[in-house]
Amino acid sequence: MVAVAVTIFVCVALVVGVRFSRAIMPRASEPQCKSLLERYFDHQAYLRYRGVAAVDLREARRKARANPLYFEDVRRCRAQLSAAQVECGIASPTMNALEQCLQ
Repeated sequence: MVAVAVTIFVCVALVVGVRFSRAIMPRASEPQCKSLLERYFDHQAYLRYRGVAAVDLREARRKARANPLYFEDVRRCRAQLSAAQVECGIASPTMNALEQCLQ
C-alpha cells in the first residue's frame, strides 16, 4: 500500500516538475521562431519534392511568409516553445529530429 502511494507521488511530482521547468525556461524569440519555421519548411519541401530547385524553394518560402498563418505560427512558437527547443529544431538534420525537439 505504501509502495503504491510512493509510486503515485513520484509520478505526479515528475509531471509537475517537467511542466514547471518548461514554464520557467526562456521563451523563443521572434527571429528564432522564424528560423525554425524556415527549417520546418525545408524539411517538408525535401520530403515532398526531393528534386526541388533552389529558386523554386526560395519562391515557395516567400509565398509562405506572406500567408497570414505564418504570423500565427510565429506567435504560437513564441508562446509555447522554449529557446532551447527552438535551437534544437533549427539544428535538426531531419523532420523526425525536429519533431522530437518540440516535444
